[in-house]
Amino acid sequence: MAKKIIRLTESELKEIVRTATQQVLNEMAVPIKTYKARVDSLRLQLVENWCLCRYCQLFNPNSEYFNHWIEEIRAHMNNIKSLNVKKGDKLKILTQMLIVDYDFDDANTIYRIVVGKFGREGVSDVNIISRVCGDFVNSVNDFVKALGMDNIITEDYLKNTFGRN
Repeated sequence: MAKKIIRLTESELKEIVRTATQQVLNEMAVPIKTYKARVDSLRLQLVENWCLCRYCQLFNPNSEYFNHWIEEIRAHMNNIKSLNVKKGDKLKILTQMLIVDYDFDDANTIYRIVVGKFGREGVSDVNIISRVCGDFVNSVNDFVKALGMDNIITEDYLKNTFGRN
């Protein structure tokens, strides 16, 4: 019995693998509605923990809680980054939700989100909280990109943003 020999070029093999990988990812992808619900459920914790980490970085570098807050951000970011979206662009969805719909590019909005959490953590200085909120607003586009782009690694973002991880 004669054996049939299949010859593939490297580019043909790469295309087969790419197609198969994309098919598997599409099968595992969630509907946009599910993705938005996940982001919505984590958005406040992301902002609070980001701001608390910035607070530690600027005003309390020896805080025993920094590692806890950075782990919270890492877990929430990876939770969002792990989802693939059916028929949608994660970056566009996140930009629409977090910047356009929820006004995460407005320092007053961020202040209202974090002031209670800061108070529970014993931070009540309005100037300090305002500074941290301003830093978040100035960084929100990079934060949204880190959440929405697969080529930005969470660890790299956290190290570049907070200087340690």
